[in-house]
Amino acid sequence: MGVMSYIGEQFHKPTGLGGKLATFVMNRQNWRQYAGAEAALNLVGTESVLDIGFGNGYLLGRLAGRYDCCFYGVDISPDMLQTATKRNRKSIDSGKMCLSLGSAEKTGLESDSIDKAYTVNTVYFWSSLDAGLADIWRILKPGRVLALRLKRARLSRAGRIA
Repeated sequence: MGVMSYIGEQFHKPTGLGGKLATFVMNRQNWRQYAGAEAALNLVGTESVLDIGFGNGYLLGRLAGRYDCCFYGVDISPDMLQTATKRNRKSIDSGKMCLSLGSAEKTGLESDSIDKAYTVNTVYFWSSLDAGLADIWRILKPGRVLALRLKRARLSRAGRIA
């Protein structure tokens, strides 16, 4: 695996030291998207909120510290599940947060069980945009709110997102 492939894989499914570095970089670069997602969600009361692709759990922890909502998160990386669990141990132990392995396409959550959902810069890595949006739509309650936050992407000549 070349260096660029390794770096790309760490942003897709972070593991080990490379994953820790990738999520550190993501947290630094995504602060505008994090603020935009928080504003778009307009969190109030005790809503249920899903983070799709929580990475190291930084944004989940920030939101859990500010709001009385019940937070859920799914991520495809076992290493990030472990890291985010450690980072958010207090919220998890109090029942305010529940993290699990999963993806946008297979959240593993009950239908009509979530008030609001968000994801920041993950759609590039979904195996199917249609399947991901369908599963998110299924789990969201009526009056759904989904905040998709993306950095501007450029299309390469081959039509791939760069």
